Amino acid sequence: MFKKHKRRTVWSYGHIWLGRILITLGIINGGLGLRLANNTKSGEIAYGVIAGIVWLVWMAAAVYGEIKRARTVREKGTEYDKERTRSDDSQLPATASGGMGQRYA
Repeated sequence: MFKKHKRRTVWSYGHIWLGRILITLGIINGGLGLRLANNTKSGEIAYGVIAGIVWLVWMAAAVYGEIKRARTVREKGTEYDKERTRSDDSQLPATASGGMGQRYA
């Protein structure tokens, strides 16, 4: 859908957030699995520390990526919108109603 619309859609946001939630739940599940496997307390602590650091780095990267994407969209978005409007208008057949026509037959 991104290629068709050249921007994120509701489905892409849902896909991104579902992935973020499932990865977080997977990290939590790993810790719970260690507890069920009767792992040592130090093993659980080590997993918790490492998993917490990995999760924080991952979230920082996600936030950084979203900020960078928002800047790019803000800077280049107006150019894209102008180009898209120009190309969309050139594809519309002229009609008696002031040049507005249907895109698809």
